[in-house]
Amino acid sequence: MKKILLFLIPILLLIPTTVKANSNSFYEAEYINNIYMNKVKDNTIYYQKARFFRQKNTNNPIYCIEPFATFNENSIYEQTSHITNLSPIQKDKISLLSYYGYNYKDHTDEKWYAITQLLIWKEADPNANYYFTDSLNGEKISIFENEINELYELINNHYTIPSFENNIFYMAYNNSIAIKDHNNVLKNYIVKNDNATISNNIISFSNLDIGTHKIILEKKQAHNSELTFYQSTTSQDMVTIGNLKPITTQLNLVVQKTNVEIKKIDKDTNSTTPQGDASLLGATFELYNSLNQKLKDIIIDNEIVNIENLNYGDYYIKEKTPGTGYKLNNQIYNFKITSTEPTVSLEINNEVIKKKIIINKLYGSDNNFLPEKNISFNIYHNDKFLTTIKTDEFGKTSIILPYGNYTIKQLTTTEGYQKVEPIQIKVDNEEEQTITLKNYKINVPNTSTKNNKLNILKLIIKILCQKLNYILY
Repeated sequence: MKKILLFLIPILLLIPTTVKANSNSFYEAEYINNIYMNKVKDNTIYYQKARFFRQKNTNNPIYCIEPFATFNENSIYEQTSHITNLSPIQKDKISLLSYYGYNYKDHTDEKWYAITQLLIWKEADPNANYYFTDSLNGEKISIFENEINELYELINNHYTIPSFENNIFYMAYNNSIAIKDHNNVLKNYIVKNDNATISNNIISFSNLDIGTHKIILEKKQAHNSELTFYQSTTSQDMVTIGNLKPITTQLNLVVQKTNVEIKKIDKDTNSTTPQGDASLLGATFELYNSLNQKLKDIIIDNEIVNIENLNYGDYYIKEKTPGTGYKLNNQIYNFKITSTEPTVSLEINNEVIKKKIIINKLYGSDNNFLPEKNISFNIYHNDKFLTTIKTDEFGKTSIILPYGNYTIKQLTTTEGYQKVEPIQIKVDNEEEQTITLKNYKINVPNTSTKNNKLNILKLIIKILCQKLNYILY
């Protein structure tokens, strides 16, 4: 026949004033209504109504560890880190049950104390049987299954740390970064950094200085005191509700300065020096991200322009307007900024506006003109000599000039013919231009002997006529 023992210890409503309160003393306190439990070992049933154990001077709840040992209210306990009858695994499991049980967050209903106490007994002596009943020494019932599953889920996840532990992450300076915890436990942690926030299992950082940052996260604690084990030589062991040893984790965050260097060059010369009166400066570009969203305009106001602190990702730029005297570059320039390549250099060329100038050189008079060969012309830009060109046998010569203003001066001519006046040329488009230049013959005074004699005769006649008129008068 099974032995049935009833444990009904009266509720201690008052502590005698003659007994000095001691934080290491405990008592059996109030019953929990409508919750009954049985403990069965060696064919003996120990049945009871659920009730609290409390600390005498604080009234804080405390759990019994040894389910079949007697409790002596007058015993004095000593704090201990080593419970003789428990293995390290049992001690850890009981600590976790005590932490996550009654008074953990919303576990404020008294049922949580009874549930936790029963599960602690199971861990402390797994060779016995423990269950809830429908009445004092009543029938076994399945109750609190959801609460028990919740407790064990919390316990099983206690040592789960965020998925990014000890990983190295990179962040572009003056930007932000959001890191997701795929283990979904980040919500249970606090971060010890003013520039970080945690929300929905995502930790976000902003406004961090350039360099390497060691970010420490610590698991939140749910209670106001530390979990403590108590042991006595005259009573069963006890454990308080309290916080466990802190769990910390970390991630390393490297903040880098990113930069896109844009160098504008002339396509013909591969140089940053423009041709003619053209200018590579003043060009504007549009910056886009990988979603084709325009981020900003970039003005080329120097030989090298830097776009600093773009976040990691894919981008492209395209020219909106060229510099003065240059044609629009329609090419799309794609680039990528990464943690391994935070600096990108782009060399963007433009083709200068150029015009072919053809000189058609003629010489002669009236409507009778012939091609004038071997005639040299000097080309000047801003009064600076550039080059010399010479007409061929057909009186033709040509030169291609970049955007700007030029002067063409005739250097040589056919003997007896004039030189043309200097010509001003403006290159501002690419339409070929032909200039026809005509040299006229130089007017020379007539110095032949026949003419001289005639002039002398005319002079003599004039003198004679003057004298004749004088005599007649």
